[in-house]
Amino acid sequence: MKQTQAFIQLSFFSIEETAPVVDERAEYLKAELKRGTGFEDGKFRMLKYYNENEPSVKEFAEKLKKEYGIGGHSGNGDVRFADHDAKGIAIELKSGEELKYSWNEIAKVLAELIENDEYIVQKDIDERIRHAKYIIKYCD
Repeated sequence: MKQTQAFIQLSFFSIEETAPVVDERAEYLKAELKRGTGFEDGKFRMLKYYNENEPSVKEFAEKLKKEYGIGGHSGNGDVRFADHDAKGIAIELKSGEELKYSWNEIAKVLAELIENDEYIVQKDIDERIRHAKYIIKYCD
């Protein structure tokens, strides 16, 4: 059996020059989606719907549009406001720039977050457990 050798090509370019480019527009949307729908258990409801129905982009977009409804909130960091309506989500940055996302675009990004296990995080699970314990203790 003949063995082959692996060769490594060296580069004269620094690592900084080859670092991946971050799509800030996508990152603002991901951060907004990770924040949740604005309604109690909304993130868990969207996760359940996605996992149980394996919806098309259009179906998921319609579900998200109904879940979010019309509204918004003030932001943190670079975000001044985030609003949602029948057209999608609009994020206004403190710089004055406005980023607009359609519900189809939102559905694709949220599906990616779900598929990569980045949508529901331990903090969400801990908060849900804390809330359930409160209900058991005080609302029985």
